[in-house]
Amino acid sequence: TIDKDTTGKLWITWEDGGKIYVNRSTTSETTWGTAFQLPVQGGSVSSDDICAVAAFGSRIGILWSNQSDDMMYFASHLDGAADTSWQPRETALADAALGAVADDHINLKMLADAGANIYAVTKTSLSDPGDPLIYMLRRDPNGNWTRYVVGRKDDAHTRPILLIDSENRKVYVFMTGSNGIRMKVSSLHNISFPLGSGTLFISSSSDDDINHVTSAKQNVNGTTDLVVLASDAGSHYYLHNTIDLPSAGATPDIAVTPSSLAYGSVLVGQTA
Repeated sequence: TIDKDTTGKLWITWEDGGKIYVNRSTTSETTWGTAFQLPVQGGSVSSDDICAVAAFGSRIGILWSNQSDDMMYFASHLDGAADTSWQPRETALADAALGAVADDHINLKMLADAGANIYAVTKTSLSDPGDPLIYMLRRDPNGNWTRYVVGRKDDAHTRPILLIDSENRKVYVFMTGSNGIRMKVSSLHNISFPLGSGTLFISSSSDDDINHVTSAKQNVNGTTDLVVLASDAGSHYYLHNTIDLPSAGATPDIAVTPSSLAYGSVLVGQTA
């Protein structure tokens, strides 16, 4: 995946040969340097692992899975610092009691609120009934990670993505599930996802292998609305659905005369 930092430099990351690699543009967006391994601990992974990059605040961040360690890791680079100078690795997700909470599914987004928060949906490799299968992760500006269960093993979700509605303060998670693409929604003020398989969002009686949902990298709002796209490998069709997101609306233009009026002291419960 790819993103741009505040200096205009592009960054890209991928896995190759059991290593997480990084590259960046140099003198222009079409001129690139030499790729290098992510210079932090935990960058040696399995061939099934995956990574993603996102710009947040004045940094570039990379989230990656390490199924050898059963953990999800994160590292960031300060904009303008030497290209190979990265902040110490963070553990984004780990659970010694559960075990294999890492897998090769990541979707990473940023929300510029209170200093820039990172949000991600990831999949685990857990296999027992009731085990968490899809997590949403949140990193606050102080580097603290919190996890929220989106779906469990019984729900049979896979390939999740998330979209953040920055205007209405909601997060949408879309993923492959029974009969097509399923959706779950939570408020950002009190993150909690409902139990079960979620709302059926994309389905078709003639397309029975709908998978690989995708959407925009940027956040959405009442002006952009929301659109997701999926594909069916059997019918070779693309399918999509949209949500007309509400807009905060214009501030009403109300003229009041007099512009202020003193009612004096009024006890709670009284009218004035």
